[in-house]
Amino acid sequence: MLARLPSRPLDLTLLLATALGLAFRLRHFLTRRALWLDEAMLALNILHRSFGGLTQQPMEYGQSAPIGYVFAVKLSTLLFGDSEYAFRLFSLLVGCLALLLMAYFARRYLGGSGAAIAVALFAVGPYMVYYSAENKQYIDDVLATLILFSLLGRHIEGRIGRWDFLLLGGVGAILVWFSHPAAFVAAAVGATLFLHYLLRRERREILHVSLALLAWVVSLAATYLVHLRYLAGSELLQGFWEEAFVPSPFWANLPWFWRTWVAFFENPLGLGGIPWIALALCLLGLVSWWRSAWQFGAATALTLALALTANILHKYPLLGRMVLFAAPPAFLLLGIGVERLSAWIRSPRLSRGLSLALAAYLLFFPFTNSLEEFIHPTYYEHIRPAMAYLRQHVKEGDVIYIYHYAGPAFRFYAPKYGLENSHYVIGEDHWGDLNGYRQEINALRGTKRLWVLFTHVREREGINEKEVILGYLNDAGERKREFRSPGTSVYLYLYDLR
Repeated sequence: MLARLPSRPLDLTLLLATALGLAFRLRHFLTRRALWLDEAMLALNILHRSFGGLTQQPMEYGQSAPIGYVFAVKLSTLLFGDSEYAFRLFSLLVGCLALLLMAYFARRYLGGSGAAIAVALFAVGPYMVYYSAENKQYIDDVLATLILFSLLGRHIEGRIGRWDFLLLGGVGAILVWFSHPAAFVAAAVGATLFLHYLLRRERREILHVSLALLAWVVSLAATYLVHLRYLAGSELLQGFWEEAFVPSPFWANLPWFWRTWVAFFENPLGLGGIPWIALALCLLGLVSWWRSAWQFGAATALTLALALTANILHKYPLLGRMVLFAAPPAFLLLGIGVERLSAWIRSPRLSRGLSLALAAYLLFFPFTNSLEEFIHPTYYEHIRPAMAYLRQHVKEGDVIYIYHYAGPAFRFYAPKYGLENSHYVIGEDHWGDLNGYRQEINALRGTKRLWVLFTHVREREGINEKEVILGYLNDAGERKREFRSPGTSVYLYLYDLR
């Protein structure tokens, strides 16, 4: 293993980082911002479908999520109602548990300054914080990675019994129902463990690992039959993530790999600065980890290789939240890389100075972003004030026109504001033919009071759909009123189209 720090200062550092990370996560959860587009689409499915109906995926709006996750959130809403808190509670619990497990893992298997850096990056990473209070499944991917790596660590230590193999098989079989990319991590950890015992020529352990792997394969096969096979063939999902797949032939598209790293560096790692510095530290960390505990290095490299293989086959996109599962190993490699680079310097003072400088460089951007969010939370698609304004000012005979991307959030919040029976029209998506928006507006001509609601406005290739629709509205009638809650991207207008 790597060099270890004295336990007292290391424990204090990890405790402070963990406490700060828990505070960031709890604050983000308690802001109770309104569900944004993706959250609202998944929430409507969870609310209006039975447990059996949730297994039929993709769901309405093209949504997909692991069955274990949607079942957990469904149970939360049955117990605690349909508030934002209920929908995000499971993610909060998972996010906090992941932070605690990250601190435990780093303390046990790194133990040096690299452990402190890795845990600090995980604790204050803006995407680690954000997805810990999001009605989406991606923080489950993070916890699944940490659990599987922790199970690998127990076997590396060698103090195991029959119950450890039962735990390995049972936990791995459950995790694939809560996380799609857990299949990559489980396969990598399983192969590493098999090789670990094969090299040690421990036949009984090889048999036990094989049985655990068999349990994983059976569980994954059941998951695939129930719903993953439908996702793999979904043209909607393939089209949405088109840019996240390596172009063919992959060996002739090296720039794609660099762009993918830069994107991963920014989201989900949440780092600022120069990407190649972080890449160099990760590679150094991987080599160092492989030399000190080859099993962890092998499991990390094999996980990435399997994910890349799935990407080449156009089965799994590698972009943004879809690669959140790889963030814990990346943070660990960054920490190890900094520690190893500092260890090459013989002067203790210069070594500590370099370690602190690199730690500050890596932590500055994620810490300042999370701190700013802690002090001034973002309410970007916070639709509730607009819904409250509508409830107060809508009159009998009024019509509400809802921009198509605002439709799911409106449908979710309408019953909470007594607007579910109002006369509303949810527009269609006319990106390929913007004239379709003009036709929708023309169909509403003659309306004395037409409310128009926007959020999650699409803007691409210099075209802003809100401005296009407002242009049609200004041609068709007169704007009477405008409402926007400060700090949000939710717009509400009142038009007279007579």
